Amino acid sequence: MRVLKVIIFTAIISCSTMGVASEKTVSLAVLNWEPYVSENLETFGFGSQILTAAFNRAGYKVTFNFMPWVRVSISVEK
Repeated sequence: MRVLKVIIFTAIISCSTMGVASEKTVSLAVLNWEPYVSENLETFGFGSQILTAAFNRAGYKVTFNFMPWVRVSISVEK
């Protein structure tokens, strides 16, 4: 559950800092936390599927950037 909170928080930060673009895209900084989300899982796991579906409904494309926990924490703080 904690990983989903980190992903959602990062998504909110990303959305609030996005400029106006022709294609709405949300770029998420995430870490590998199986079985919820991982670059080693098909479709990056069910956590990413939930977020992708939610953002698609709102008209956004989602990209996932997998990185270590420390880097994810630093990117959220900025």
